[in-house]
Amino acid sequence: MIRAFVLITALLFAGTLFAGPDDYVEWKPVPGSAGYQVQVRETRTKKILVDQTVEGTLLDVNLGPGLYESRVAPLSPFGRPIQWSDWRQLNILIARTPEVNEHGPVVVEAGRPTTVLITGVNFARSMRVSLKNESGTFVLPDRKVNDAGTEVLLNIAPGRFPQGEYDVVLENPRQRTVVMPRMVFIKVPQDVAARLDGKKEDTTQKTDKPGDKLPGDKADKTGKTDKADKTGDKTRPGEIAGDYREYLRTLPSTCKGSGLPDFIIKQCFKYHLVLDLSTSQKVDMHQYLLAYQGNFSERMTGYNYFRTTCGNLSRQVVVFLEERLEMSRESLDVAERQTIEHTLEYLKSCNAPSNP
Repeated sequence: MIRAFVLITALLFAGTLFAGPDDYVEWKPVPGSAGYQVQVRETRTKKILVDQTVEGTLLDVNLGPGLYESRVAPLSPFGRPIQWSDWRQLNILIARTPEVNEHGPVVVEAGRPTTVLITGVNFARSMRVSLKNESGTFVLPDRKVNDAGTEVLLNIAPGRFPQGEYDVVLENPRQRTVVMPRMVFIKVPQDVAARLDGKKEDTTQKTDKPGDKLPGDKADKTGKTDKADKTGDKTRPGEIAGDYREYLRTLPSTCKGSGLPDFIIKQCFKYHLVLDLSTSQKVDMHQYLLAYQGNFSERMTGYNYFRTTCGNLSRQVVVFLEERLEMSRESLDVAERQTIEHTLEYLKSCNAPSNP
């Protein structure tokens, strides 16, 4: 039986641990994270040997013999660690070339996504999957690798790619790559193909001033607010659609050292700033940032604000608070954990379909 990974675990009884030039550390992604800060320390001396920021979910390592521990913190949209994981014994993976079982060709057609399952061995969780032909190389962000590294599930939406035949490229860390030639053929509906070729233009007219509106706050000429995009259940008018953190990343932040978007800053000085909290949108954004990326006191302030405020950001706050609990429940202060749980209870209640 061929193993999917060679996994070296730094257990206390496992003797020495050595990481070579083809080894790396990997962790599960946190939705909405702007990157990760990774620290590695010696188990015995607690001396930190690695303290590095990375964009993806892996870090190349080259450590001498010894026992090590690591921890990871997702970064806020402004580059600050949100919450550290617990220190854990270090697992090091050796980069391998993916090996795939024989697969027949797949035809992707009509206007809906097609799910493709590829089986084999040596599939790294961070494996990069792309479609490639003479039109170019297109990375598939919607893919999932199982824990055993023997299956990768792809979701291919035909409207995102030009029509044609594609190779499927699987690339593990350290450029360990395998190519599945001419595996996918995409048939694109005529109207979608025209847009991909640039034959049609978006006729939507943008009348709002940039930065004045948040996602989901689309107003017509009469001042009425449209409903936000459907997310599987009912949402209140004006409620934010999509991930609010993605929106925050698009906002300019020019007040040096503040880490805050210009949208909520009135004046910026060398050693201080004046906030602009003149609208409910700006107050909500400020409290969201406190809860999301602030220190302990600031986070508690943000939690308590949303614990009593049922507004357009309520669902967005639920998303990252649930992620925080799942990722670091054991390392959270008891008071913070309880406050998060109470805040979630209130926000889920205020977002119940029976409430307008």
